[in-house]
Amino acid sequence: MADPQSSAAWARVDLVCLCVQCVLYSGYVVLTTSSMYLLVNPRKSRPLAGFRTRVILTAYSICLFITTTLYFIGNSEYVAIGLIDDSTNYAMYQNDSSGLWPVLRDTALIVNFWLADSLLIWRAYGIWNYNVWVVALPILVYIANIAVGIALLVATTQPNVGFTGQSVIALGTAFWSISVAMDVIVTLLIAGRLLWYRRKMGILGNDHTRHYIAIAGVFAESAAVYAICGILYIPFYTTNFPIQDLFASLFYFSSSIAPVVIILRVALGATETRKTSEASFTAHTIAFQPVEYSQNQTGSGALASLVHATDDSKVPPTVRSAQSLHVLRGNEDTYELADVHVQY
Repeated sequence: MADPQSSAAWARVDLVCLCVQCVLYSGYVVLTTSSMYLLVNPRKSRPLAGFRTRVILTAYSICLFITTTLYFIGNSEYVAIGLIDDSTNYAMYQNDSSGLWPVLRDTALIVNFWLADSLLIWRAYGIWNYNVWVVALPILVYIANIAVGIALLVATTQPNVGFTGQSVIALGTAFWSISVAMDVIVTLLIAGRLLWYRRKMGILGNDHTRHYIAIAGVFAESAAVYAICGILYIPFYTTNFPIQDLFASLFYFSSSIAPVVIILRVALGATETRKTSEASFTAHTIAFQPVEYSQNQTGSGALASLVHATDDSKVPPTVRSAQSLHVLRGNEDTYELADVHVQY
């Protein structure tokens, strides 16, 4: 029989975790319904994604919602039965991994992680202009994680093994470690690319950099919370302390919330998709002719606008010039802006 104090500690922590999961699941449902509504009704937003992308993301959201809901139901029922029917021996009850509810919970959870990781790889693939070599390593890690996840599911369903069995702990540590490692790699790829966009597009002004300037946008787009929660969870999982369930709740639901936030940003047109990723961010050379200075006129400066140049690759490099639009009048000197030559 398990230590009563240990059982009480696990029971209290799991009760708190169940309340936390209720809050997180409620927020997840709100985000999911909002994103799916915008995907189905693109006129309600300014979507950058095409019809096919919206269909795929809608189907993905439905699958993710199913797995997340099954996990939430399975875990809630499993914890509730333990707290009500076997509260004095809760630690031993919790170690049972071959029952209906723990099998449903664990299967839905692992499939949920596979779905979340696949979306992160897709985002990195799209943000890096659909360069498969950039995501080659994450794809290989992802395939390895699928294999380890299947082995973990098989191990947990074996009778008289439980979550504290050596094989389950070893496979579980490998599964979570591989998943977190892949999340960190993909997060760095996405965040690094978005920060590169931010630097390259900064000269174009706020209208062009509104998708990339905000650090919060980079944080959400790269699913950094998902990776951070995973990093915090791994040490507690290996020590098997009751507090691990609290970090597990945050980590598990971040795997559902982070992808939905990305989908919501795509549905709102607040992120980068194929249409924007294919745009050229090549820095053009701008050359200014000498500015004439006059003491005999009044004014303080001039404003110029650049003529929009075509992006047609068939047109040879040209030099376009633009005259100043108007002169700002002042009380002292006038600076007359000469031709502004833009080299494309």
